[in-house]
Amino acid sequence: MSEAGNNLGAGDVEQSASAGKHVRWIILWFVILCGAVLTVNMVINPYGIYPFRVLKPVIWVDRREKIDLLASRAEKPELIILGSSRMMRVAPETIQALTGQRGFNLAVNHARTEDFLSLLRYCVLKLDIQPRTVIVGLDIHAFRGYYQSDNLLKYYPELSYYIESEQINPLLFSMNVGWIKFTKGLSYHQTAMSVRAVRQYLERGKWESSYKFDSLGTLVYNASEESAADRTGPEKLRVALVQAERTYRNDFASFGGISEFRTECFRKLAALCRKRGIHLVAVMLPYHPQLLKSLKGSDFERLNAEWNTLMHRLAASEGVVLVDAQNIDSFGGDPDKFYDEIHMFAENSNRMADYVLKQMEQEVHHSF
Repeated sequence: MSEAGNNLGAGDVEQSASAGKHVRWIILWFVILCGAVLTVNMVINPYGIYPFRVLKPVIWVDRREKIDLLASRAEKPELIILGSSRMMRVAPETIQALTGQRGFNLAVNHARTEDFLSLLRYCVLKLDIQPRTVIVGLDIHAFRGYYQSDNLLKYYPELSYYIESEQINPLLFSMNVGWIKFTKGLSYHQTAMSVRAVRQYLERGKWESSYKFDSLGTLVYNASEESAADRTGPEKLRVALVQAERTYRNDFASFGGISEFRTECFRKLAALCRKRGIHLVAVMLPYHPQLLKSLKGSDFERLNAEWNTLMHRLAASEGVVLVDAQNIDSFGGDPDKFYDEIHMFAENSNRMADYVLKQMEQEVHHSF
């Protein structure tokens, strides 16, 4: 029995050593794989969050580019434009010609109210910019009930940290930024974006951005818009609007209502402006009239009416100048100057800007 027990013990030890060896190899290969994924994501840098700028981002990384552009300007702007891609064509030069205020377009893609709050806090608290006026373009999507945390904003911890507080501990801030960038470098989403960037390169035959901003943050080139311009025409736009109607009906059936979190972010934005003596102007952005007509009686119309009521209540309670430009007739917009149901060409954007500034002047009872 003793000899058999010894043999069994030796076998157990041998099996244990073999199992331990396999575990070590698994851990080693796991570490190598993670290192490879992190290296690829840092080199391709799809969101522009790492210091390695070997390749130009081929997907939208406008949050990083906009704050870098703003920080590099010798003259600090007196007027900041916030909003989503729908505000990117509003040219600060147009506003300066009408108001005399130096402007900067800080609108970013897929923006929600937490973007507006974090961007303005970054301007005021980090870059020491004290604007006289902030114009923010809004629609119901900025207050969407689901997707409580903007996935795009998560990739820019320097900004997202400002959602929570105006008071930031430098050490904790640096640790938080570093940790988020490390974990994002290992994420499936960023890896998928790196793969997408490589795929776009293979399709185009060259590595280039699909968009471009000028030195004041205005969108001057967008591959999607240029492509739309090449195929404009009544029939093409009609097809696009039919598709948009279908999308809106499906999307707003599960929209999730209006977010309390995002409503609170807007209140904090207004509070920051009051505290700093900044005129906050909220613009309710336009839709193509055919889309509004086709969505009569839909969940979109119901929820948009609810959002309209909310915005008027917020404007009254928070001291915000509210300009309703949802109907393009208000500013003499041309329905043919859209390249989809919500995005306008520069001509319409400039007309809207002119209308907004005139409404501002009437509301605050003084000329800029």
